[in-house]
Amino acid sequence: MYILGIDYGTKKLGVAILEADSGITSPLPLVKNDRDLWKNLGKVIVDYRISHIVIGLPSYENTAKKVTTFVEELTSKYSVTVDYTQEDNTSIAIKKGLTT
Repeated sequence: MYILGIDYGTKKLGVAILEADSGITSPLPLVKNDRDLWKNLGKVIVDYRISHIVIGLPSYENTAKKVTTFVEELTSKYSVTVDYTQEDNTSIAIKKGLTT
């Protein structure tokens, strides 16, 4: 079973696949948030037989609203379960970890 992780962005989505049995995570190419978004994201969902998605949810109100609107459309198009994970300051933590 594969789980899809999504880092939502207004221009691009970061996506990664977690192979649940082995625990191995692999990044996938960025998906542009453009008119081909649903076709391209749908290909990933179908190719990996995704039924579960985890998406980062920031606490910033207007960005969180964009993410929840995206998830509403996602779940209307595909039969998937979506869980949110709090993502505030993850980029800062990663950058800090890379420089120490």
